[in-house]
Amino acid sequence: MQDSGLRGTLHDQPEGNEDGSSSEPGHSREHLPRQTEDHPEEAFPARVDAGATLALQPRLRGLRQDSTPGGSLVFRLVINGKASKISDVVYVVTSPKISRLLESKDNPGIGSDYQVVELFPGYPGVPQTWIGTLGGITTMENLENANQIKPTIAIIPAINVVAGQDTECLDFVGGAQVETWLTADMKTLATSFLGIDNRSWSSFGYSTGGWCAAMVAVRHPDQYRRGISLAGYFEPSFSAGINRRERSYLSSKYDLVKTLKSSPTSLKMLVIASKRDRNSYASTQRFISRASNYISVKFDEIPNGGHNIAVWHPYVETGFLWLKATE
Repeated sequence: MQDSGLRGTLHDQPEGNEDGSSSEPGHSREHLPRQTEDHPEEAFPARVDAGATLALQPRLRGLRQDSTPGGSLVFRLVINGKASKISDVVYVVTSPKISRLLESKDNPGIGSDYQVVELFPGYPGVPQTWIGTLGGITTMENLENANQIKPTIAIIPAINVVAGQDTECLDFVGGAQVETWLTADMKTLATSFLGIDNRSWSSFGYSTGGWCAAMVAVRHPDQYRRGISLAGYFEPSFSAGINRRERSYLSSKYDLVKTLKSSPTSLKMLVIASKRDRNSYASTQRFISRASNYISVKFDEIPNGGHNIAVWHPYVETGFLWLKATE
């Protein structure tokens, strides 16, 4: 997929309906960002092959960036994935403490006291939701400023990389390799291009992104140590056009509990869902009842509300604080 016409704006529209329903069964519907002239494409010119070798501070210093009112720096990159062959947008956000070091001419680096969190939007969503409507970056900034979490590097890739198709973050036989894009290519971006070391990451996603966050954490324990699903689900929700044979193959391949059973891991997961959320609650309960036999799963029930961002907003903080508590 090409650049998709996203122009670097950090704003988007609320997801879902006010009554908690989504506009398509099984999925939240996230509006595309408003096109504005505030952040023209020229402000984010970086197009890189995930394979270049450059250190974090000098490389990011050389890029144009946006900034948030809370002091984070936001870098918009178009990444040509070496492993997946996918080309799409990735946002890298450095929290205020890291950003101040990046902007300092006297400081040689950012040190080692930071965490890496990969954030996943919904379908058909955009990475900017984490920066804008959902308030994920603002929450991160407030918690860091209160010394409640570590400084953070957030990597926010596009997950909807095939126009008009819900890929569910999967690798398709003979088709889009979205799981590979989100895992191998993001790891290459982080280590080889940004200069991040080989530490374990955390994954955190909402709605379809909650499924993606759980899936990559379960299937890639060498890359992720903790995963958070906010109003997500735990089996792929296939869109029209997937034939029965492919559905059967992919359902087996992406059976998370089967993976946990066959591949022991020290993964920890936080699962957040509302009982009124028909898109996620039943799947969540099935997963917890089975997966708890193999990994540590904490469940946080949302007492009211359905499937929309207004309901999820306060629980972004819950997720970040849980990451701190499980260090």
